[in-house]
Amino acid sequence: MAVRIDTDRIRARAAQQACREGSSVDLWIVLGDLWVVLGDLDRRGAASAVRTAVAQVEGRTEHSWTVYPTSGGVFTALHDARNWVKAVSALSRVLEEAGHEVVVTTPPRAIRDVPRLHLPQPTALLAHRLDPPISTGPFNEWDMPAYRWGAPARATTALLDRAAEWIALPGTQSQIFTVPVTAEDAPELFKEMLQDRDQHTPLVCLADEGSRLRRSVTLDTWGPSAWNDVDPNRPPTAAAQDLSKLLTTFAPALDVAAIHPTFGHIAAWNRLNEPLWPMNRHLWSRYVVDAFGIQLLTTEHLDKANDLSAWQVSKVTADRWLVRAPDLSPWFDVPDALSVRRHQFPAPDRADRGG
Repeated sequence: MAVRIDTDRIRARAAQQACREGSSVDLWIVLGDLWVVLGDLDRRGAASAVRTAVAQVEGRTEHSWTVYPTSGGVFTALHDARNWVKAVSALSRVLEEAGHEVVVTTPPRAIRDVPRLHLPQPTALLAHRLDPPISTGPFNEWDMPAYRWGAPARATTALLDRAAEWIALPGTQSQIFTVPVTAEDAPELFKEMLQDRDQHTPLVCLADEGSRLRRSVTLDTWGPSAWNDVDPNRPPTAAAQDLSKLLTTFAPALDVAAIHPTFGHIAAWNRLNEPLWPMNRHLWSRYVVDAFGIQLLTTEHLDKANDLSAWQVSKVTADRWLVRAPDLSPWFDVPDALSVRRHQFPAPDRADRGG
């Protein structure tokens, strides 16, 4: 069986990654006999063959490599690339001996750091209900809740399917970390990476050949997801209203949700400068961290409010209410939104939202 190792491309990729994040290199492995147009079975079969080969390479373990079955080839990250020539040659030899035609090169896209936003953009912050609840564990050695995603399997599947569909805009490219993904493979890979990491897993959509953040969905520890839609041709208030559809779509599976200006794919509840809020996850379905221009609340949230007569309150589903400010401009228009929230609203005595 034939083996081709694209040495020049791999060397350049290793040098680029060494400048960014240390000694690692991303590889793209195509097995000629498995990588044909026969659907998901062959994508997974190729990845399985690579994982089996990794386990047979002397001095290497599954922890030395990360293998993902993408729709364009087996994405394989070698975590210690200081001697990548020997490692790649050994892996290729094992695959060849197993009867595979092998091409080892680099992913077809350049490594792209996700561009940072200069101004905050409306972001949907969703807190997905945990099962089992965080209060029941598991706990780590310091008796703190262990890191986990935690949302139920059915709700997670619906979330990941919607994220993959939402992120796949024409003329853009999507990635999870440095792994190129498509609408076909994104839900599966997103779920697999979430299980591997348990925290901060971003799916991003880049426009203009990767130079501009277009959309992002980030999942984090204990059930939060953050959805960002950066459209330079749309007013922030319009973007906020469109994002509110996500709150109503997922309402039955949420503890709380809000639309709030953030700086893109790093968005999460723990970026709200409230350090105690993430550490009290068990309270999210009963208390709010702040007032927001658009938010999804439970009946227990509403019962703690003193006066919502100036707000638009509508029932979305059982025990879930969409609460919206009558004028969204002060909450989302740039650059005044942050100054309004800090100095004019909500009032220091919290009379608007209750204790």
